[in-house]
Formats: sequence, C-alpha cells, structure tokens
Amino acid sequence: MAKQRNLKKAVIASAAILLAAAIAVPTGLFLRGNLSHTPLPEGFSSELAGFDGIQRAEDADIRIMSANLLVSYKSWGGEPVKPRAKQFVEFVTKTAPDVIGAQEVCGDWHACLKANLPQYKIVHPQNNIVEKSLTTLLYNTETLRCIDSGRMAYSEGDGTKHRAVTWGVFETLADGQRFVATSTHLDLIREGKEEAEFAVMRGQAEEFFTLLDDLRAKYGCPVFCTGDYNAMENDSEKGVFAAAGIYDIFAERLRDTKFLASMQSAGSMEDWEYPSWDHIFMDGDAEILAFRVCSEPFLQDMSDHYPIFADISLE
Repeated sequence: MAKQRNLKKAVIASAAILLAAAIAVPTGLFLRGNLSHTPLPEGFSSELAGFDGIQRAEDADIRIMSANLLVSYKSWGGEPVKPRAKQFVEFVTKTAPDVIGAQEVCGDWHACLKANLPQYKIVHPQNNIVEKSLTTLLYNTETLRCIDSGRMAYSEGDGTKHRAVTWGVFETLADGQRFVATSTHLDLIREGKEEAEFAVMRGQAEEFFTLLDDLRAKYGCPVFCTGDYNAMENDSEKGVFAAAGIYDIFAERLRDTKFLASMQSAGSMEDWEYPSWDHIFMDGDAEILAFRVCSEPFLQDMSDHYPIFADISLE
C-alpha cells in the first residue's frame, strides 16, 4: 500500500513538472523573442519604405528568398540577435516572400521569428529534442500549404545542426500549383585544409543531388534550392577560398535563377557582378521574372550576408 502511495506521489510530481514546463516554454519563448522594446536603426523605416523590391514582379506566383541570418555565437563573429531580428521582421513583412530558405538560425533567431512572424511557419525546427536546426525553411501560411517536408543531415561536415538540407513541398492556396523548396548550408574552405574541405563539399553536393532526384521523381514539380553554398560564381575575390569549383558543380546540374531572370537588380553595397556565397538554383521548369540582390545600405548591419530573392511564375 505504501509503495502504491509513493508511486502515486511520483506520478503526480512528474505531471506537475511537465505541466510547469509546458507553461514555461511558450512564456520563455515569448520573452526571448519579444521585440517590442527593440528600436530600429535611425532611417531604417524610411529606407525600407523606398526599397524598390517590395512590389513583386507582375504575373509572379511565388517569391522565394534565401537569407543567411548569422548566429549570435561570438566564435562565428555573430552579434546579438534582437536588433537584427527587428530589421529582418520588418523586411520580411514588407517584401512578403512565400518561402524563406534560412541558415544560421540559432535559438534566439527561432524565438524572434516565431514570436514576430506569426503568419510564417518554420519547417523542421528541431535537430534533436534540445537543439534547433540552424538550416531551415519558413513559409507563408497565408499563401501556401505545406504538404510534405523533411530534413537530411550530410554524412560529412562540421556539424549536423547546420550542414544539412531542409525541404518542403508546397501548394499555392490561390490555384494549387506545386513546387519544392530546399535550404542548405555547405561546409567551407579553410586555410590549410583546402583539399580535404573540397572533398567534403563535393560529397555534400552528391548527397544533395541524390535527395533532389528523389524529390523530383516523387513530386514531379520544379525545385528551388536556396542556401549558403559557401561557393562563389568565380574566384576573383577570394581565390581558392571562393570554392568556385563547387559552384560549378551545382551550376552544371542545376540553373542559377540569378542569371535566368528577366529583371535583374542589386543594391549599392554590392553590385550585380559581385560574386555571392548565396544562391537560388532551380531544377525543372518555371519562369524567373525577377531576381534581387538586396545589398542595400540599410540592411548592412542585419547580417554578414545580404538576402536574395526571386519572383517566379509557375505557369
């Protein structure tokens, strides 16, 4: 009888702990992501209001964005998230992408995005029961439904939280057109490890293409591949560290939407010809109406990468 009473007490205590945790998690998430007292930089709102990329291209069915948000980790060169998240939330609200392929989405970023972009849902936010996936997708629930999704960590690389592919299959609410979007973050070339890192990145590309083939075979719709590939279009700026050979591997297998767009534009901080680490590749058929490199002065403190986006007709 005493054992039964002790067991009952233990069960009640466990239930109380779980209930307290369930209450604490959303409360903690709100406090961690609350931006109501976070100011925008002076002039940011007026500069954003005049940004000529707000209006999407005529006849575009979807807008897909890729954005490396930069973690807050000091060892990665990161800065506190909240001031930057305030800018990103305003930027996303104005530009209204349907899908965002995001990288370096640490826990603080997850909290800020979840608390301040309620119309966007994060795909596969957890890497395991504790850690958040740093490489993920967000989609606008007011324009899309997600009908399937998944996540594949690369077998080689320096961390499965970020060296991975997150994918989603989406359907437009307006007319039911389907497409797949992916977000990835490859390894990078480090000094003294050039040959080994090239091998790792080539292996990641092969795994990526295998996944891509499976998605194309299963869903038969175009795939848009966002991400920080740590590989530039050419090596004129960074030499061997640009990993232009890795970019060429992707460009031979896929098409870079930047160079397919009918309308091409960039901000003043990095012109159109400046090579980028970030790309939106396409597998399949769609019309790329516009591509924007958002290298605007008012966005230069938001991350160490500028967002890019493509306006696309799926017809």
